[in-house]
Amino acid sequence: FTVSPLTLTVAQSGGSGTITVTTQSGCPWSSSTAATWMTLTGSGSGNGAAAYTIAANTGTTTRTATLLVAGKTMDVTQAAWTKPSAPTNLRVIR
Repeated sequence: FTVSPLTLTVAQSGGSGTITVTTQSGCPWSSSTAATWMTLTGSGSGNGAAAYTIAANTGTTTRTATLLVAGKTMDVTQAAWTKPSAPTNLRVIR
């Protein structure tokens, strides 16, 4: 089995995409994750893809998860929410 990509780095806003599985015809595979902030669906026999959707991270810490796709372990890292900084070029006119 070949799985691509093996790592995902996701913006704080979340996102979706696919993970490609390449294997011999007739070889069964599946995908799973225990992360509650993302969905991962996909299984098949032979070449295929698993689809993922990752929710926005509203926490102030980076979060990570492990996915299992076609027997391969994948790492997911999602950026934390950051408080917008105050403008530095503000001018008060009275």
